[in-house]
Amino acid sequence: MASWCFLLFSSVCVFGSGHAQVIQSTPGLVKVHKGDDVDLNWTTAEEITSAVAHHFYHTSSVVENRLMVVQNGFTFPLNECLDKGCQHLIGTHTSGIRIPGISASDAKSKYIINLQGGGINLQYGDAVIYVYEFRQPVFKHPALLLSDHLKQDKGIYENVTPKSQQMYQNALTVRPDMQSIFIGISNGLAQLHEVGALVYGLNTESVFIHEENGRLIAKLSSFSEASLVRQRDRLDFEMGERDVRRLAPETIDSLEHTCKSDVWVMAILFWEAISGCEPYKAYADDNDEAEAAIVGGLKLEKPMQCAPKM
Repeated sequence: MASWCFLLFSSVCVFGSGHAQVIQSTPGLVKVHKGDDVDLNWTTAEEITSAVAHHFYHTSSVVENRLMVVQNGFTFPLNECLDKGCQHLIGTHTSGIRIPGISASDAKSKYIINLQGGGINLQYGDAVIYVYEFRQPVFKHPALLLSDHLKQDKGIYENVTPKSQQMYQNALTVRPDMQSIFIGISNGLAQLHEVGALVYGLNTESVFIHEENGRLIAKLSSFSEASLVRQRDRLDFEMGERDVRRLAPETIDSLEHTCKSDVWVMAILFWEAISGCEPYKAYADDNDEAEAAIVGGLKLEKPMQCAPKM
């Protein structure tokens, strides 16, 4: 699975001296592959004439952070854009910048647009970029998601393509050993924490299982540097796109995501794999009630399949 870069742009652009808002639309939410070109476009209510000077900045509106100046029909790329080969995007009511080969360094801070002249006095426009590079494991052998492996073990093949099912069955030469899978997951998590990484969205659909030398091997996916994972957490909560039933209480309550939070989520994963049930299923349709229950201390019941000492 290819790495994804997720970019969020939010813009505030106003006239000075009591004029109405000049920006009608901003870039919005853009999803691209790493290395793709990214277009940042602002659409104005007023027509943009040749008398308007366009200034683009990265991080802050100071000379050393200026990316491009467009004036009197001439375009002057500067600093970062001089090396990257950025392009100016212009229309009768649009001004923007194309940044080629997007990378994590392009997301270090906000982007700013400044339009002056021709009746337009645009003070500033913020564009904050979030780039997430969640790495995926590389396999030398046929692999299957843990969720599909659990279905295969029970003789259920829902949502498993015939090709993947056949490849996996041909490669599988040992009886499934859940304990070895759990050990592989916990060892992988410990190795990530040692290098300052965290996992994002750890569940049965983010763990891959494959057979190697007669043993079942588990590999984690969707992990990255801790700061990037925390940014993704904030974005997901803002967009309302996070299933809180698989999050630690501190992440739900205050967006605190640490190594200990990952261990909590790993325990939820183990519970789900052993029980064959969804965690906190009673709250599947109500995130607010799920948040209140988990932050309030509600624990999952011990699965019937667990031995007394577990």
